[in-house]
Amino acid sequence: MAHPLQSAACMKSVLSLAALVLVVPSLASAEVRDEPGAYVAFGGTAGAHTYSYAGPTFEGGTRFGSLPLFGRLELAAGLATNWQEPAGWFQQTRVGLELRPCIREGRLCGFAGVDLGLAVAQYTTNPDTMNSEDSYGWLSVARTGVDAAAGSVRIRAALEATQHTPILVGAHGRGLALNLAVMHAF
Repeated sequence: MAHPLQSAACMKSVLSLAALVLVVPSLASAEVRDEPGAYVAFGGTAGAHTYSYAGPTFEGGTRFGSLPLFGRLELAAGLATNWQEPAGWFQQTRVGLELRPCIREGRLCGFAGVDLGLAVAQYTTNPDTMNSEDSYGWLSVARTGVDAAAGSVRIRAALEATQHTPILVGAHGRGLALNLAVMHAF
């Protein structure tokens, strides 16, 4: 039986929410001039697809001209588990695009985007024999969320729908993740 986070209905709901953020006309006419041109963020992620994972993240992004469109890079690493034994690790490297229009002079932003990257993990599959599984794969992510500012410091929350596709070894998997971060915008 599939894990509840991997259900098709759940994935469709997250993707529909991301599409909604992309097409809302009031967000498209936001006050871009007050939005920061670049940012760096430190935070954390927790999620599940082929395996469950949690760990710290680093991300950075830059705006393309005066458009509310950003290019971004995210790095994450931490603990991975197969739902039974919390012994393992994961690493992710992702690049992507993000539409991030803002309102209230740039103090409140909504965003939606897509990332592509690589995910690597090793986790214990049988604690009695200490057998482990390696997972190397492509990671595609649809993301949506909000960030809010107090000066140049912003708080950012994102909900992500993930698709893991193995390259050499590992299993296919769909899932969800939650990212929370503190950003410095400049």
